[in-house]
Amino acid sequence: MPNVRSTLFILLSPTGIDNAAFLAQLRSHPGLLCHADMLGPLSPAGYAGLDDKTLKAARGSGEIAAFRQAFPEAYLYKYVLDSRGRQAVGFAVDHGALLDPVNARIRNVLHQDSGVKVLRYAPQNTLRAYAEAAPRDGSKAVEIEPQKFLLHARQTDRMNAYVEKFFAGHEQMQVEREDLLPARAAATLKAVAKFLGLEPFPAAAARAGEPGPALREMISNFAALETALRDTPYSKMLGS
Repeated sequence: MPNVRSTLFILLSPTGIDNAAFLAQLRSHPGLLCHADMLGPLSPAGYAGLDDKTLKAARGSGEIAAFRQAFPEAYLYKYVLDSRGRQAVGFAVDHGALLDPVNARIRNVLHQDSGVKVLRYAPQNTLRAYAEAAPRDGSKAVEIEPQKFLLHARQTDRMNAYVEKFFAGHEQMQVEREDLLPARAAATLKAVAKFLGLEPFPAAAARAGEPGPALREMISNFAALETALRDTPYSKMLGS
């Protein structure tokens, strides 16, 4: 008998990485539901595919929140991974939320259900993502402390390796933010559709991303950072 379960997946990314553009591209597919997080109908970001009136009524009852508190594993499959007739359903989660002790029971069931596919989304250039996320005082360029960046980059690498190993028994696909720029987006989304068992994405989905400014324009102390990173694996990020 064929497996009639919709494809289940998670969109997993490092904490602090903006996945909004990729999430919008995924949601452009008519056969796919992807929630902004693992809270489902309780999410402040809304519940994918459910109108505001129905969502408000569901939240107002209090029963759903109590159900999630008591039975998080059942809540995951009943609400968050309810495909509602779509071919694929999933949710976005970052490393911090996945590993938060409060989500231990959901994390464990995701680990055990090897049928859940994992889309690992991250920037190829950690330095660019770090610069984009850095607070600014109104200027376009930001100063980056080399040692703080190195600590962040090494922690990110360790966490990426950990979650890849954590889901070693699952089908995984790595998607880098740079893969979604116009020159590569169509091929990337074609591969994502195949990974999730879907028909191709609408052509418009491949036109969402735009390349950012050069790092030299984004980082005010670029020369000092270049010197500090010279003998590290991260020096290659300076050129993109």
